[in-house]
Amino acid sequence: MDPRKDAKHPPDDPMSKDVSRRPIRVVIVDDHPVIREGLKSVLAVPGIEVVGEAATGIDAVRLVRRLKPDVAILDIKMPKMDGLQALRLIRERSQKTAVLMLTNYDDPAFLMSAVAGGAAGYMLKGASSQELLDLVFGLANGAGTMAPENLWRVLQGLAISQEDFHLSAHRAEPSLSERETDILRLLAVGQKNQEMALVLGVSLATVKSHLHHLFQKIGVSDRTQAVLWATRKGLIAPSSRVED
Repeated sequence: MDPRKDAKHPPDDPMSKDVSRRPIRVVIVDDHPVIREGLKSVLAVPGIEVVGEAATGIDAVRLVRRLKPDVAILDIKMPKMDGLQALRLIRERSQKTAVLMLTNYDDPAFLMSAVAGGAAGYMLKGASSQELLDLVFGLANGAGTMAPENLWRVLQGLAISQEDFHLSAHRAEPSLSERETDILRLLAVGQKNQEMALVLGVSLATVKSHLHHLFQKIGVSDRTQAVLWATRKGLIAPSSRVED
């Protein structure tokens, strides 16, 4: 993350500048001191305060538990305990802290693990300084790149090809009904339960029942993981993304 790459300023949205009338408290975790210094330089803007830093996953868990920051920025590859392991412990013990995984690794498997572990955001270190600032302000306000309606942007940002999405399409197990596939597609564009009920012409209770059985069938526990499962199986393609 090069602090000289972009001018540093928070988003224009005034709501993003005032989170609970205090600065957004951020913890930075990376085993490279130069990276930590660069991130601190990028985050040195009004409305953000870097309150701590660590170089290992173990120290990250302890630091977040003690300081209770609004946002924790975690590298993935670190000694003693990697960022994905630390992520899971942080989410178990400090649920109010939004975790942003910031990594050099353009690997869909890491993204899947980050989603499963409860990360609120995922960004490559090659992203611009302004993109990082926008995401930190967004996470502190409750927004995240891991929401189903935003996940396409993350997947496309990782340069995952159409072929990658369809690689396992013919091996997709278990098989889904047409209605279950419809629900997955609606999840991918961010439809809520009530909206799905209207689109499908069924009751809200029926939608909830379909979701419950669908999650059980494909072995996931939430909407975002269901969308990721569908993309890996080739059931949803980037070309099917409906813009908000």
